[in-house]
Amino acid sequence: MGFRDTPLETAVADLAEKTGIDIRLDLRSLRDARIRERQPVTLTLGDCKLQTVLQAMLMELDLGWALRHGVLWVGGKELQESNQKTAVYDVRDLCRDEDESESLREAVTSQASPQSWQDVGGMGSVRFAKPGTMIVFNEERILFEVFELLETYRTALRSSKPRGRGVDEDQQITTVYYRMPPEMATDLADKLPELVPSDLWRNDSRPEAPGTILRIASAPEFGKAAGTGQSATGKAARPGAQPMSAPYSVLIVTQSWETHRAIAEVIRRVETGDPMPGAGGMRATGDAFGGFGGGFFSVPAERAGRLSAD
Repeated sequence: MGFRDTPLETAVADLAEKTGIDIRLDLRSLRDARIRERQPVTLTLGDCKLQTVLQAMLMELDLGWALRHGVLWVGGKELQESNQKTAVYDVRDLCRDEDESESLREAVTSQASPQSWQDVGGMGSVRFAKPGTMIVFNEERILFEVFELLETYRTALRSSKPRGRGVDEDQQITTVYYRMPPEMATDLADKLPELVPSDLWRNDSRPEAPGTILRIASAPEFGKAAGTGQSATGKAARPGAQPMSAPYSVLIVTQSWETHRAIAEVIRRVETGDPMPGAGGMRATGDAFGGFGGGFFSVPAERAGRLSAD
């Protein structure tokens, strides 16, 4: 998918034809945003979702999109901001009590458009009427993201086997998804068995061991770089309007809970380093790891297969 100095109206028509979705320009909100239908668009992306293409294409122009009555409208930001809706999700299969509900809330707000939630200055919110009933208020496109995220969790659960009775919880084999920048994921995929030793890692001498690491690409996150400079079209960009794409990967690690706690601590220290001497000493956070919190999602399993993540 790519455009080079393509008029916005042509790019939108091309997207509509390729996806089979009714996509139109909201001319009134475009005029209010002082954007012409023939505003040139330049974009190069691989094979990815329509939502990702729209987010990357419209960010530089400070535009948005909204789905109304079966039509996907492209226009000014107010179009997107006025499309706030409330959705109720039945998540009884994912959380059973208040602690698990809070963990699921943290997972949703850290993985589905993290910049859109009230915790970081956005408008979206997640609350629970009771454990198992999650109420989300946000833009419609993000409500779809939340739905897809929940379905990913459910797919992982269906692909796992329940823990047998009498199994020591620390030795329970569990699959955890760790989301991080690609370079970090590449290094850790190679070094984790060395940094966190375990007899459960699969290798040449233990080909049947359950401990595995699978690295896959995850959806990028888009933001804006401060300052001016050149836009994707080669013209001077407005202050604060430069789109930045931050790629991400996910490590899907199958190991014991005991080992996962050690992995979580290694990742924390890789991300933030250790405190300097005299600055409060070392802090161990292993006991805080678990559930959905911190952007992780765990799946009990004896042998988790390779799961695809879109």
